[in-house]
Amino acid sequence: MNFGSLFKNLISLGGLQIANYVFPLLTLPYLIRVLGVENYGHLSYANTLVSYSTLIINYGFDISGTREISINRDNSLLTNNIFNEIITSKLYLYLISLFLFSFYLFYTNSSFQNNLLIFIIYLGVFGQIIMPAWFFQGVEKMKYITYFNLISKFFFTLMLFIFVKDKGDILIAAGLTTLGSLIAGVSSVFLLYKTFKISFKLVRASRVFFQIKKSFHFFVSGVGVHFYKNNAILLIKHFGTATDVGYFSIVRKVFEALNGLNSILSQAFLPLTVRDQANSNKSISKSIKLLFIVIFLTSFLLFSLTFLFSDQIIFLITGEIDSITSKCLELLSFSLFVIGINVPAVHYIISKGHDRFLTYSVVLGGLLDFILLLVLLPMFGLYGAIYSTVITEVFVTSILYIYSFKIFKYEK
Repeated sequence: MNFGSLFKNLISLGGLQIANYVFPLLTLPYLIRVLGVENYGHLSYANTLVSYSTLIINYGFDISGTREISINRDNSLLTNNIFNEIITSKLYLYLISLFLFSFYLFYTNSSFQNNLLIFIIYLGVFGQIIMPAWFFQGVEKMKYITYFNLISKFFFTLMLFIFVKDKGDILIAAGLTTLGSLIAGVSSVFLLYKTFKISFKLVRASRVFFQIKKSFHFFVSGVGVHFYKNNAILLIKHFGTATDVGYFSIVRKVFEALNGLNSILSQAFLPLTVRDQANSNKSISKSIKLLFIVIFLTSFLLFSLTFLFSDQIIFLITGEIDSITSKCLELLSFSLFVIGINVPAVHYIISKGHDRFLTYSVVLGGLLDFILLLVLLPMFGLYGAIYSTVITEVFVTSILYIYSFKIFKYEK
């Protein structure tokens, strides 16, 4: 087990999470004060809609691509071919997504202002096509993409404070988000070309279908996860107002930033656990055992601190004490522990080649969350969305461990 490589990955991914979560938290109080909670709700709703297109384009390649690159990292020709196949696949999926999204905007009754807001944010989706985070993760060189993400997010944050001054600047805020995504994507591709000598060319349709088929279960799994992460915002908007979406988005943004530590550990360990489990003659490799211990302690600490200091966290982020958002964060904090401890089970199932079960588990989770939201939102309002999230996370984590133990007993 290469601890040096693991440590470097943790440091690099830590920087990446700072770019993804800490910088947005720095701008959150400013956006709420300048744009207002309602406009922030509109911005969050638009980002949520666009995220469904991002889901289609990424198609689970973040996992399948990482696994393929990790296994074949010493074969430069093969890794170049994998890169070309995945990027070409993303281009085709982008065209499909663009058609579906244009159809949606044309036939909805939203105002021109809202549609323009959504379209501006959608332009940033192209950055997701060319962003090769999965490649750098597979070769365990995440530091490169971390640098460019930090630079692009810093640029976005600085420009936001300079150009967004009142409620009428919501489109400028959206445009800066898109620009940041494009800068990160273009910069990382340039670095990939210069450092790894990767050259791009379109591949045959048969190779695209091969990659899509191989990643199908990861995609469906991602759909399930995405649904029970984002259904709440869409349904809150349906049952409530943009202001309700704004308050929920604040809690969700803080939660995701705190959960970023779980994500760092998961992403840093993934290449290691996949490779060690493949080469291990034991049912459970040392790296997965280590992952369980580390993430159990980390996620429990996250849960405890968030539960105890939810008022202070909300005040620190928003600049005001709000009993509803504080209570929502307090209730949601248990999910930090639940999500954390499901990571070793996910890694174990992936390393054993049982990807299909991950698909089943998260699809069931997504359906459960959707049903719970329809029942609980009218009854409890924003609290209903929190209850639904916690119940769903507990359900998914439980069935993941039940299945992992089933694999373990069978192999033993």
